[in-house]
Amino acid sequence: MRYKYSIIEDPKSEYKKIKLPDELAVIEYLLNDLESFREAIFLENIENVLLGKSTSESTGGNICTLEINKEYTKVINDYVLEDGPTSCMIKTEDLKSIIEIWVMENKDVLNNN
Repeated sequence: MRYKYSIIEDPKSEYKKIKLPDELAVIEYLLNDLESFREAIFLENIENVLLGKSTSESTGGNICTLEINKEYTKVINDYVLEDGPTSCMIKTEDLKSIIEIWVMENKDVLNNN
């Protein structure tokens, strides 16, 4: 993955957070979706497209919608605050990597569910 990130311990949550560059702030909302479902809900859709099982997929959670294509994925924040980010484009492989990092960092919490 080509983006710098940091792992943050959040005293208000059992999950570790991933802090991403400002241009990817919407992805942090997507990771909140993963927390609410207690699993990497978008990973199967991403893998379907990357493996050629489908040419594109659209899926959503409680906070975000993803428009997944082979090269790029558009992540849309469905509940934008007045001055918050609304969407971003990211290479699909990079998004998969971010989700896999989230899973690895939170494996203890996920395995207890």
